[in-house]
Amino acid sequence: MIADSSRRCFLGTAAAAAAWTSFGHGLRAASATLAAGGGRSLKIGVASYSMREFTLDQALEMAKTLGVKYMTFKDVHIPRTDPPEATRALRAKIEAAGITIMGGGTITVANDPAKIKKEFEYAKNAGFPLIFVDPEPSALDTIEQLAKTYDIKVAIHNHGPEDKRWPRPQDAYAAVKSRDKRLGLCIDIGHTTRTGTDPSRRVASAATASTTCM
Repeated sequence: MIADSSRRCFLGTAAAAAAWTSFGHGLRAASATLAAGGGRSLKIGVASYSMREFTLDQALEMAKTLGVKYMTFKDVHIPRTDPPEATRALRAKIEAAGITIMGGGTITVANDPAKIKKEFEYAKNAGFPLIFVDPEPSALDTIEQLAKTYDIKVAIHNHGPEDKRWPRPQDAYAAVKSRDKRLGLCIDIGHTTRTGTDPSRRVASAATASTTCM
């Protein structure tokens, strides 16, 4: 007999898997429709954070079901505490599954040059061409220097009204607009809307000048 907690876990997992499968059919159909209409297919990506309750193997299987080939990864799936060889092994597993790694994060960054360098080493080993960060403003000089050294793009992620550093994309843009082109924005539409900012209007100029993720 299955215990109540185990039964709920099983049923919840089964329901989630069914939802992902159904959603995948819709995504593939949408992509095919766009390709037929305009000659270009839509590149559909997913953040592994959306699958944070599942293992990496499960997340990769879900991506396969969805027909997704582009992913960003949270450290729940590629732990930042792992040794470099373990990180590189996970990268190889992801790439072997047919996934193009688009980036990783969000990573909270304190103004500590040694720790910041460790984050860039992690990103290099994980194969991240881009990292999403929530940095202390005073850390930006070091971040900019290391972004150049490692040739890894860095995008500041805004977290809405509760975020004392980067509530809106405009706040992040003001901090990076005069810096190296590798520094840009990861615009969270939901958090932006919660600040009373219309993402379709007020951040357009910032978005066109920066690395942007939605």
